[in-house]
Amino acid sequence: MSANKRREALLNEYKGNIYEFLVAQNLSQIHGVESSFIKNIGQDFYEMLSQQESYIREYYPWLLSDLPLLARGMALEIDKSLKSPLAHVKMIGKASSSLKDNYGEEDILAVYDNSSLAPISLKLSKAGAFVNTKSAGVKSFLKKYFHNFPNIEQHQLRVSDLFDRQYELMSYSLQEAAGMEPDGKFENWKMAGATELPGELSPELRERFLETLRQVNNILFETLLEMANKDQDMFLKNLKPLLGRTRDDMLQATTFYERQKERYALQSHIVESGTGEKDSLEFLELKNREAATSFDIVFADRILQIRLKAMNKFTSKGFKINCAVKRSVC
Repeated sequence: MSANKRREALLNEYKGNIYEFLVAQNLSQIHGVESSFIKNIGQDFYEMLSQQESYIREYYPWLLSDLPLLARGMALEIDKSLKSPLAHVKMIGKASSSLKDNYGEEDILAVYDNSSLAPISLKLSKAGAFVNTKSAGVKSFLKKYFHNFPNIEQHQLRVSDLFDRQYELMSYSLQEAAGMEPDGKFENWKMAGATELPGELSPELRERFLETLRQVNNILFETLLEMANKDQDMFLKNLKPLLGRTRDDMLQATTFYERQKERYALQSHIVESGTGEKDSLEFLELKNREAATSFDIVFADRILQIRLKAMNKFTSKGFKINCAVKRSVC
């Protein structure tokens, strides 16, 4: 990974952690429970946050002005979706590993006076970008997210078998094109010290790699299309976790920003509850593209993208299917 890419990766992680804290803190201030919010956060988390803030101050100092403004606006927007005053606001994850064990994609836990809960999933996203939601290995994706479909084992086996065949063909094709003795498992490739990263392949070899992805992408698309045509209601129900809607009572809060030189300018704050008429999803179609390594499940106001990719090194069979959502209306 280049220095610039590593710096960008660290920025994404650090700004996300800081933004999560700021939104939770602002929400606790709005409801007058900041004192209990602060007490529930461990010293280790504050030390981590301090280190990450120092990093951002060195490389992206302007963000330390923008993030608090965005966080305050998001907290006010979340407050509009709450049913009643809060007794507690808690962070889930790095700030509270015990809470994380009981929750999935939720980042903040709002607790009402009557002890009922409002889990909150929070994201900070560039406007127009896809936001990652779920992923799973290519050999377990269908069984994991569509497990209640009839004959799902056969559907998964169909995809898995094709992947195995295509992966072996890719190994032979790449090694033969590179002047190596093909072995089907990339052993000779590794012994030769050749690159194992897709982005470092020559144009010719990368095209062979991408053709493998296309073949598996097409069979996955055909399988999901068949399932959607057979039982659309069940199909859409199974898509909810892939859209980031694991729980009906969870608030899905996303801040969309536009990067303007050294500034994150707010485009919109979107808060969805997962219930109610205004949050219903109008399914339109499954849409594949020629020569693509991904396909779309299209709704009236958003697109769910399904993409096959190597975990990191293409010489390992640990390929995964990644899901990401982009709103077409913000």
